[in-house]
Amino acid sequence: AATALLKQRGKLPERRRAELEAVVRAHLNFCRPAGAAGKAPSASDGELSYEGVGEATSGFNGEISCEALHALAAIDARIERPGFVPPEEALVRLLATQGDDALRVLAVSARRTFVEALAPRHMPDGWDIERGSRGQ
Repeated sequence: AATALLKQRGKLPERRRAELEAVVRAHLNFCRPAGAAGKAPSASDGELSYEGVGEATSGFNGEISCEALHALAAIDARIERPGFVPPEEALVRLLATQGDDALRVLAVSARRTFVEALAPRHMPDGWDIERGSRGQ
């Protein structure tokens, strides 16, 4: 949300901008140490690890400063999940165990879905959903 506000704030519709600002404010309120109601969080509170966020916010209900947005946008929010296999890798592994026929079935299915979903009107001469599925 912070990155979107930094990059597109002036171009966003008012409603979307308000939604993103609400997300940022909620995060800033969540990061506030317990018992610090009405007080902007700061790194000296010991529980806030986002350097510059506390000093860069003005009460969480007013305008969110550019400094606060930059500090939040710099946070790496990715979560490592041991054993996670990306879906494209899982598909390749599965197809590798099922032989060439499985790959052809997938290709035909993808082409059929393409034609049914987009109903293209200008296809190259000789283009065929079944191309390659008959040993061509």
